[in-house]
Amino acid sequence: MKYEDIRLHTERLDLRPFAIADIPDWFSIMSDPVVLRYWSHTAWESHAEAESAIRHDMAAMANKEYLKLAVVEKSSGKVIGMCIAFSHHAASRRIEIGYCLATDAQKKGYMREAISTFILFLQDKLNIRRFEADIHPDNLGSRGLLMRMGFELEGQLKERWIVGDEISDSLIFGLLSNKE
Repeated sequence: MKYEDIRLHTERLDLRPFAIADIPDWFSIMSDPVVLRYWSHTAWESHAEAESAIRHDMAAMANKEYLKLAVVEKSSGKVIGMCIAFSHHAASRRIEIGYCLATDAQKKGYMREAISTFILFLQDKLNIRRFEADIHPDNLGSRGLLMRMGFELEGQLKERWIVGDEISDSLIFGLLSNKE
């Protein structure tokens, strides 16, 4: 399976690899300080950062280093977010996931729709049995999403990230697949 060929579909969304044409939408998301408030880097300042990231993602996907899919709203064709699976440990059938969503797309159920489909795909195609997510302790939206999806809070890592001038902890959530 080639990562760059993966296409997933839900009622309202398409999940697909990023393309160069996505630079404006991706920059809009990753330059938004609201979206990046709990992210592991500061907000982008130029379209060049979006282009560089997309080109890096394309190469990484071709090498199966990680799986990163743009979340596209079907009705508008606009990239509204992203889902990523990384740190895949095949022998343990474990993987970490991450995600983000444009500010104006939040609180509409889009990320739950996207992540649910993404997790089912990873269970089926990569035989994943354990999912992990690392979030900022103050990110109540992400915490709520994970808990509604059945993830359990498993621990807190002290002072795990330094973003800009802020040092923050991480909450670690886990979900065990019901597929064996």
